[in-house]
Amino acid sequence: MKIYTWVHEDKTKSKEQWKDHFSFLKEGGFDTVFLGGNIEFIKEIAPIAKEIGLEIQAWFWTLNVNNDELVQKEHPEWFNVSRLGQSSLTDPPYVDYYKWLCPSRPEVTEYITENILKILEIDSISGIHLDYVRHPDQYLPEGLLKNYDLEDIYYPEFDFCYCETCREKFLKETGIDIKSESHIEHDDDWFEFRLRSVIDLVNHISEKVREKNKKITAAVFPTPDMASIMVRQDWARWNIDGAFPMLYNKFYNEDTIWIGDSLEECIEDTNGEISISAGLYLPEMKLSDFADALKYSINSGVAGISLFPSDKITKEHLEVRKTINN
Repeated sequence: MKIYTWVHEDKTKSKEQWKDHFSFLKEGGFDTVFLGGNIEFIKEIAPIAKEIGLEIQAWFWTLNVNNDELVQKEHPEWFNVSRLGQSSLTDPPYVDYYKWLCPSRPEVTEYITENILKILEIDSISGIHLDYVRHPDQYLPEGLLKNYDLEDIYYPEFDFCYCETCREKFLKETGIDIKSESHIEHDDDWFEFRLRSVIDLVNHISEKVREKNKKITAAVFPTPDMASIMVRQDWARWNIDGAFPMLYNKFYNEDTIWIGDSLEECIEDTNGEISISAGLYLPEMKLSDFADALKYSINSGVAGISLFPSDKITKEHLEVRKTINN
């Protein structure tokens, strides 16, 4: 079973500190690091991890584009639009950094693919790890609703995407003008249209990545069914090598046994066509809960386990992992 972790860019760390951190991970039994940051950071830091013996996949924020000021300035029309007609660029849902591109636009697909291919030119990178490859959250996990003073109901301001491109494409496919439909959010064809907009984007990226003989994996919401409803992300239909369901059980007010149950559902839904690895969230997780989460994950038959974030991994976590594996 492979062990992974997500590693954020940290400009306060020196190269020597990065070497120490990667050495700690390697000695702790980790195989792969999902390294996030801009391309200059990845070029500089990825070789350090590779030299230590870690595989490096570039951790890529796909549709949530909050740090590209040029795109925001020159292409505001690329950003998705809520049921209320509000652009996520000017009226981001939930939090300020929720600025999302619309996956239905060919120019968005081209922009994202070009950025990924530039990253894959880095010799020390073995593949791309997609994140935020979905629509904004239509429904939040139960445990997070209180943070925004929300209920578990439909809110049109969180329902995306109703931009011109989506409206025109859907009209051409179905003959239905979503602007004239009062309850279009419940329409099966409209639901499928938005699932497919992300599916088509990912599968286009996958084709280009595999032409470079690189891997493609993704961080996804728990189970394809939950992901489809919550964020329009039917990842069971993606042409990828590996999926990492983010089984952050506290967000869902669930016990650790839910992690194992969800993983079994993921494995069943993907019919062995996608390698499944458990994504575990360390903050607020007691060591005893961590041990249980590992047991349930291993017993589910997953291919690997990924821990987030890497700077929360302690020697105690590594000792627990060794004990469970033995």
